Amino acid sequence: PSGWLKMGDACITTYRAWEAHSPWNWRNKLLLLEAERAYTRGEMETARAKYGESAAAARRHRFVNEEGLAYELAADFHGARDDRAERDRCLDQARDCYQSWGAATLVSLIDESR
Repeated sequence: PSGWLKMGDACITTYRAWEAHSPWNWRNKLLLLEAERAYTRGEMETARAKYGESAAAARRHRFVNEEGLAYELAADFHGARDDRAERDRCLDQARDCYQSWGAATLVSLIDESR
């Protein structure tokens, strides 16, 4: 694999070790990295599932900013697959997360992207 893929794999290995000691803090982050890796490898169903699992884990653990990021990256994923309805749903979710987090600039960027 390319250098970036090797770096991603190394990060996933590290995050797995951290997640084993503190799932509350690391689970959603690990799932998001796994989603991005699956997407890069063309494993589309795995990627789709991992994005959703990451957002759900972030929500459960009250990381609203990271939930927003998971939805934003999922929107990119769905947009690249020409699934506009799912892309828009994920952008709406990301926007809501960022708004509740107080990230007005991110909300504006999402609004401007449409």
